[in-house]
Amino acid sequence: MLAEVDGRIHGGVRGFWDKYFHDRPCAPCGTILVALQAHFPSGPTVFRPHPPGPPQDLDLDLFLVTARQNTKYAWAHVQAVGHFQEHAGADHLGALTRLYRHARHVFAAQPTRLFLHGLLVRGSLVELWVFDRAGLYSCEPFDARHDLGRFISVGAGYLSMSDAELGFNTHVGTDGQDSYMLVGGRDGAEPCRLYLEREPMAFPRRVVSQAPVCYRAKRRGSPAWEFVLKLCWRPAGLRAEQDMLRLVEQRNVWGVVRLFHHQQLDFIAHLRQDLRLGAPHVHDAVQLQPDARLHCLVMSPLGRALDKFDHVVDCIRACRDAVRAHRSLYLHGGILHQDVSKDNIIIPETRGEGDACGVLIDLDSAMELAHGPQKPGELIGTKPFMAIDLLRGSPHTYRHDLESFLYVFLWIAICGGHKRLPPQSRLHRWQAGTFEDAARSKAEHMAEDEFRAMLCELSPAFRGLEGLAWDLRRILFLPASQASLRTGTGFESGESGESEVERLYADVADAFDRSASRLAQVGAGAGAI
Repeated sequence: MLAEVDGRIHGGVRGFWDKYFHDRPCAPCGTILVALQAHFPSGPTVFRPHPPGPPQDLDLDLFLVTARQNTKYAWAHVQAVGHFQEHAGADHLGALTRLYRHARHVFAAQPTRLFLHGLLVRGSLVELWVFDRAGLYSCEPFDARHDLGRFISVGAGYLSMSDAELGFNTHVGTDGQDSYMLVGGRDGAEPCRLYLEREPMAFPRRVVSQAPVCYRAKRRGSPAWEFVLKLCWRPAGLRAEQDMLRLVEQRNVWGVVRLFHHQQLDFIAHLRQDLRLGAPHVHDAVQLQPDARLHCLVMSPLGRALDKFDHVVDCIRACRDAVRAHRSLYLHGGILHQDVSKDNIIIPETRGEGDACGVLIDLDSAMELAHGPQKPGELIGTKPFMAIDLLRGSPHTYRHDLESFLYVFLWIAICGGHKRLPPQSRLHRWQAGTFEDAARSKAEHMAEDEFRAMLCELSPAFRGLEGLAWDLRRILFLPASQASLRTGTGFESGESGESEVERLYADVADAFDRSASRLAQVGAGAGAI
């Protein structure tokens, strides 16, 4: 599990004690709780052992939680994590892995959290840890037998910490049982509270992750959810999604998510201010990310994932309009999306006249054509949906993204909506191994006999749409002048002019449109998942 944070673990960090515990009160153990009652930030906190009851071998977990009359606790109540082992010579890596596993649970239950404190005790050796979205770091270990006052200060310190000092995101407020964020209005309007749905739409399962946390959000008094509020950590210095979304609005791009509000909330260098981190512990060669910054983006329209459609025809129409949106983004906006996948197309929950049935989202990886790639040669995309030529290292083009729409359709059609891939599906090879392995597998599956065999995997709701798959294969890989599969974009033959670009977009969108029309005519669109 620690492989997730390889290269991001720092031990013996100088400045750790002064930053978190230097000014904490220290009192005799019996009076600590009473003396600190006035300092409790938002309701008293207590330590609870796990498992409950007397320890058997002194190998137990201890959690700082919000005090409750109800003695049942969940990860959502945890404010700090601890693990105790009886012997100092016990497996240190195993103990740290256990502590990290607890941190994973806490961040999953509290995805807006900025960081989390951890206490690791092995015999009398004490290590204090902090987990954040960039990794984990600890103080120099100390022996509680020789420095009992310091150990007492640790317990007193945790109990007296404010919400901010415990790692909570103080930009998220509470109003009774509801959580909200204060965001600025558009066009000079007054800031307003956006209330968040209790459970997020999406959140990362790992502590260190660039995956966003997304909530449905609405203004006070609104009868329905209006926006997606997205919290994401992004490396500093890269062109940000909010910049792309501002260009989308300025250039009147159709069918792409719109930005309502953006603000930067925090950054790792601020959270780690006054700390002097040494070289990280690295077991495998990894590329460390630059300083990450936490962004809050509020966007519309609100929608559901492409694979959570009600009827098959809704999915096909969404794919059609997502292709048209990609065309508008590329030709009108001068932006290449670069990450077409099943998770980056949504079906809007409400639509006005002329609005898209499928909306492109997530411009984190997008490239403005006038500027070119930020990191030339970098492979960008979601591997199961990346084009063959792209997986082999060719520069990213519009045609690669159009090829991704074929893979999105096949994936959803074989899964049958939001279900998992069947265990024996060929598509497992698209996400296994190296990029070259994925390219080789896809090239094999696009060959006529393999493609026909793959279409036998279509789920019942999508049977009858084999013709759409064949049409997309022909359009993308078998242009009129070619007798064998072509995976390139056609720069060498001069076929990438504006007319060729327009033709390819039109052909792919029309293929989806014809299938949607046939489904609607025969009533097959009633095939709900």
